Amino acid sequence: MKAYLHIGIEKTGSSYLQSYCFAHRTFLHKQGIYYPGDSKWDKEMAAKRISPGNGAEFSQLIDERNWVRAREWLGSKKLQAKELDCDSILLSNEIMFSILSESEVFSNFVKILKDLYLRPFILLIVRNPVNHAMSLFKHRSKYGRMPDLNNWLDHVYDTPLRLNNLLLLLDREGVSYNVRKYSKSGEKLLNILFIDWLGISIPETEFNQIVNPSLTLSELHLLQEVRKVKPNLVHDLYMRLLALPINEKSDDFELEHSYEKIVSSALSKYELEWKHVNSKLMENELLEIPKVELNSTILYEVNYSKKQLVIITRNLIASSSVQSRLRVKLRKLRNSLAILKWRIKNSRK
Repeated sequence: MKAYLHIGIEKTGSSYLQSYCFAHRTFLHKQGIYYPGDSKWDKEMAAKRISPGNGAEFSQLIDERNWVRAREWLGSKKLQAKELDCDSILLSNEIMFSILSESEVFSNFVKILKDLYLRPFILLIVRNPVNHAMSLFKHRSKYGRMPDLNNWLDHVYDTPLRLNNLLLLLDREGVSYNVRKYSKSGEKLLNILFIDWLGISIPETEFNQIVNPSLTLSELHLLQEVRKVKPNLVHDLYMRLLALPINEKSDDFELEHSYEKIVSSALSKYELEWKHVNSKLMENELLEIPKVELNSTILYEVNYSKKQLVIITRNLIASSSVQSRLRVKLRKLRNSLAILKWRIKNSRK
């Protein structure tokens, strides 16, 4: 039996592909490809929201070095596939690439697949380094938790190293894999997944793509400052700014460009790693290798449109209302209940 594993990387349209596959599970099953559901993330995939995909639990188990339970989990999916007369399993999780880049994890991962008589076929979607780092940095900066950019680049962002390690391990073990370049076009992503990788047609049904929105750097800086003085205001302000269309926001070009120059200079030290990734890509999909940029300093000049300022002002006024204070208390209660539920679940393992 084949095991198709879409393993990342982050910020390359994974949630879109996962939602599409989830919506077309019946079609996939008819093609002999079992796309497991029945996870706590099904609702997110069904609603086309951000999710870690149907392979999240398997990734977590191998990340925890829980080889027995990982084998049991994957074995159960194989049995479910057989019950549906499928000869393949399809799993997706965008951080699996990072987990598998460690030699011990990868060796045990391969052993589990061999024990279950599963032949792995890997899909890895990559993105231009500067764009990827910027997108991931913004994602990590949600709710006012913006890290120091230089420190994050030097000590946290390790994607090029992990990609390089993973490619070496894949070649060493002779695992079949495809590396493709990310595209903002949903159609191109579907072509990569269905036609080029799975070798089947794309189901012809209406599926409105939902683009995962993000805040501008100016908005993220604002949330960072708000969090310092009134952390309870951050969530509502974040959600309201997130709902505002990008074309109604102020142009953040200068601030964005200053960040990109710093990112490019920091990532230029991974030239050999990027070239290694490029050696696995098609000629027309090569990544833009970062280079050192002169005068790379952050310009702390934020910009807001009139509509952004209206949202900010209304949020400040509404924050003193009874309803707003109740929402904050309810949010804290939900978070506490979620933590308690997680502790109870893990105590039973």
